[in-house]
Amino acid sequence: MQSTAIYDYRLMQVRLVTDPNENKTTFSFSPLGLMIKSVLLGKDNGDEGDSIVNPGVTLEYDLFALMNYNQPVWVKTIQRAHHINAEYANSMETEMFNQTITSIEFSDGFGRQLQTRSQAEDIIYGKQRRGDGGLNDDNSNSSAIGIPRGSDTPINVVVSGCKIYNNKGLVVEQWEPYYGKGFDFKDCGLESLNDLHIQIYDDNDNVDDFRFRIFNSDCDIVLSGLDSYNTEAEVIQKLMTTIALIINGNGIEIRQNINNEYYFVIINFDISPDAIMAIKYSYSDSLTEIEEIIEDLKYLLENSQYIITTANCET
Repeated sequence: MQSTAIYDYRLMQVRLVTDPNENKTTFSFSPLGLMIKSVLLGKDNGDEGDSIVNPGVTLEYDLFALMNYNQPVWVKTIQRAHHINAEYANSMETEMFNQTITSIEFSDGFGRQLQTRSQAEDIIYGKQRRGDGGLNDDNSNSSAIGIPRGSDTPINVVVSGCKIYNNKGLVVEQWEPYYGKGFDFKDCGLESLNDLHIQIYDDNDNVDDFRFRIFNSDCDIVLSGLDSYNTEAEVIQKLMTTIALIINGNGIEIRQNINNEYYFVIINFDISPDAIMAIKYSYSDSLTEIEEIIEDLKYLLENSQYIITTANCET
């Protein structure tokens, strides 16, 4: 068994490879010698797989990304899901048959990989961050519920190979793959689905009476300050104290109302067991659900950029 290769001596790159099964793969390069196409031709006349016009893999490069828009240099790989000459081509809808999978690999000035962002499914099952299967808590034999991506929402991606290097060129931090949004580079560990909108508002036109409330990416209120304060500076101070209590996990208390529905409050126990800072006004019949809401809120506060404003949240 043997493989053969034909070289392009101008670029000193392999132009055509024939594997032991006599399948041929040809490659095209840019004037700089960077590969831009990979075409699996198959056997004999090369009409079984890809074509030169419709390659299986296309690569694009931006070596000036840092200079042009402050992003690391990248290479984009666009791979067809189906070979253009596949025998089953006529049995599939055109749009589905021509689907592609895109990934972008970012590198630093030394050519070291920073992260890769690969296209993910439009429907994600369960919690994106915790990775469960979307099954019901009661263990009933029912279908998993998928969360579809909105038409105006950036594409879902899987971020992998995320690394941080020290000044010796050694990897000092490395992340397991996680879900993100869009193909723009984001610092490792700081992936945020959206900025966190926090509103400081005055609910009385005649008296300074400031409160705060925190919104999620859908502009739903996830937490409301309980008391009002005389100045914006004072309410912001109380807001940051509330956030610290949630992140540290030592100020959250789950309660039940008279209907045995669950909700939670944020308490500053350093002041008093009755010093309630904020409250989640929506109720749940499930203790597990309210615990998940608290976990999501904690993650949101730990991993989002705060936008504190007097304007209301708008989707």
